[in-house]
Amino acid sequence: MGCHLHPHRNPGDHREANSLTILQDGVDPGVRLRPGTQSAVEASRAAGENTFRFLYTEWYGEMDTAIQNASNELMAQRIQPREWQKRAQAAVDEAAKDPAAKNNRRE
Repeated sequence: MGCHLHPHRNPGDHREANSLTILQDGVDPGVRLRPGTQSAVEASRAAGENTFRFLYTEWYGEMDTAIQNASNELMAQRIQPREWQKRAQAAVDEAAKDPAAKNNRRE
């Protein structure tokens, strides 16, 4: 989800973001959103408490960096999707072997 400041904290910025906010109900109902963003806001609202916080970037920093680096190479067309997949899987496998890593699961 994209992030933008709540309109009450920084008036005017909410008109520019046109993305989901990290704050629950942080998108002011008066803001006109693009159709894709509006449907994402509605889906998030409909989910209510049935949502989760995507934290793997905090839980597994080295894995995240490796996947971001591979993604950058892919977007720059320096590697092919199959190579991206190999690099991402290697990063996941390495993180899974780390005994110090918290084993996070959604219950």
